[in-house]
Amino acid sequence: MEVKISKLSAIDIANYFLILVDREEGDSITHLKLQKLLYFAQGTALSLTNKLLFNEPLKAWDHGPVTSSVYSTFKIFDKNSIPNPPEMDFHIYDETTKRLIYKVYTVYGEHTASYLRNLSHKHISWQKAFNSIDKTLDYSDIKNDFTREFTIKDLDVSNSDLQTIVDAEDRWWMEYDCGEPSGDITSHLIEQIHLLKIDKKPYINSCVRIEGF
Repeated sequence: MEVKISKLSAIDIANYFLILVDREEGDSITHLKLQKLLYFAQGTALSLTNKLLFNEPLKAWDHGPVTSSVYSTFKIFDKNSIPNPPEMDFHIYDETTKRLIYKVYTVYGEHTASYLRNLSHKHISWQKAFNSIDKTLDYSDIKNDFTREFTIKDLDVSNSDLQTIVDAEDRWWMEYDCGEPSGDITSHLIEQIHLLKIDKKPYINSCVRIEGF
């Protein structure tokens, strides 16, 4: 199946999911849940637009579909809540992409990570890939799964939803690294997990710094 290739990476989409989490309301997101949301977002994009949302293949692992770059970046958080990304460029996301990610988050984000994992296991795309040699999910199978389910029928959102998207972006800017942009997300995440091991809080403000770390 021919599909349009996205210029966005899996990390780009993961980061936008992370800024939608309203931590002030006690919401959180783990690595397992983030991986499943990426899968459901890719499937929704293929079903509704015949276009990839991000340009990385999905692999069939034990706990469902996984993107390797996101696994490598966020595995350090294990089962803990992932904080806001230290860097964002909102200009790379067009309105259609923002609406799609938002709708996937509102529809699937209310469920637990284990529920989403079990749901992905029912899909033919994961089942076939899991029993294959290279474990790569086929885009045609993914599209068929989501076209058959038809959970998200369109990308229409209300004015209230649009405002929620704007508020999420504004919330990220308000928390943005105290005016000191981080350079490399990898070093930032290493610092975050170091702090996590110290105080075990579900969310660590990106403004916190360790002297000499």
